[in-house]
Amino acid sequence: MKKKIITVFSLLLLAGCTEEPKTLPTETNSPGNGVLDVPTNEDNTLLNDIPEYSALTAHIDLIAYTAHIETDNPGSRVIFYKNVSGVKTYKSIFIKMKTVLKLSSSKMIV
Repeated sequence: MKKKIITVFSLLLLAGCTEEPKTLPTETNSPGNGVLDVPTNEDNTLLNDIPEYSALTAHIDLIAYTAHIETDNPGSRVIFYKNVSGVKTYKSIFIKMKTVLKLSSSKMIV
């Protein structure tokens, strides 16, 4: 009887822990590219949902740049910000578990 009760509770516990985490869309701008282009203008609300948004807006004028999400996995998120000329001007790396944001700026990031 104890085995059945333990089995039922274990299954309930596992069933409760299977919720999928919310992530940004995984569509890409071209097949096999792995990069998601996110236009950052006044109408864009996709970047508003990420935890590092307030820190990004304090340092980058997101209306003037286009965000390109290069990597968004469970551990980190890497986003490049291009100016109107298409030059990568900023790069943000967000470590999700530690909630650490690293922001790099350059004339051109390769």
